Amino acid sequence: MSLALSVTPPQNPTFVGIANAESEAVGSFVRSRRTVSPILNVSNHPWPGSFGPSGEHGARNGDIIVLPEDSSNFCYRSTDGGITYSSIAYSDSSARAICHIGSGVMVASVYNRARVEVSYNSGLTWTNQVGVAFTGGTVDYANGYLLLTNLTASTGALLSTDGVNWNAVTLPFAANKVLNINGALTIWNTAGTSIGIATSADCSTWATFTAPAVVTFVAYGNGTYAIASGLDFYQSPDLINWRKSTVSLASAITGLVFAPEYGLFIACGGNLVLWGSDVANLTWYAQSGIIPVAVLIPMSGGGAPYYTQGGSTHGMWTIEPPLSKVTTE
Repeated sequence: MSLALSVTPPQNPTFVGIANAESEAVGSFVRSRRTVSPILNVSNHPWPGSFGPSGEHGARNGDIIVLPEDSSNFCYRSTDGGITYSSIAYSDSSARAICHIGSGVMVASVYNRARVEVSYNSGLTWTNQVGVAFTGGTVDYANGYLLLTNLTASTGALLSTDGVNWNAVTLPFAANKVLNINGALTIWNTAGTSIGIATSADCSTWATFTAPAVVTFVAYGNGTYAIASGLDFYQSPDLINWRKSTVSLASAITGLVFAPEYGLFIACGGNLVLWGSDVANLTWYAQSGIIPVAVLIPMSGGGAPYYTQGGSTHGMWTIEPPLSKVTTE
């Protein structure tokens, strides 16, 4: 069977070829190859600030989207699903990650202060929560729990149900990243040589796994986990058995998400956007001429749009559905 795509791209992108032609099995995970050449729908939007969005992930509440910017005391907020934005000032410092815990309550980890910010109106105004015991790394929410990791990577973390009251918890290993992946809070460490991944529904009981390399990004879709490490991708159905693919980039991978609207993994690096042809296939296609990509920012909890920016001179772009209709032959 083969997959065929019929698309009318919004611009004139240039394919620079298949990003890799080789793959290898890690453990016992083996799947058959299929080939496809995807092109995503990419739109440029006016940007209110001198910096583009940056940080770990943004938050969404319906059509309200709030993105972090870790170089200034602002976040960026849209009320029309990501078409137009306004700059919103924090109470103090800048955010690394923002998540929505329900009913318009959003929580942001603060980049260089021992505190968090909480909003009760979907990111319109923010309240400074002083007294958090360490400088925040990343915060995310799943199953009624907020977990805040330490920027410097440690086994110490903070747990909350409301973003205001926090209790110390101990992680199974030193970690500086947390993301809601497949409905569970998932932690890893991008610093040093640690190759652990752990998942938990309540931050009390953890399932720990050994990754095949130092993990920089983690994504999940259609029964498959994917991690990025340097110039390499690894995929696994169970976080135990891994398969590797290497891409031809000038610099390391700087973002990885799964787009359920397309059934594709999306990554970026070396000023290129990479499209994984499907979750079972380790072939990656590199596309240039659309976005001078510096970062790729997912939304907490997943879902489109996926945000990229290539610096203040290039503005901000969203990757939006629909891609095209994928059919099998």
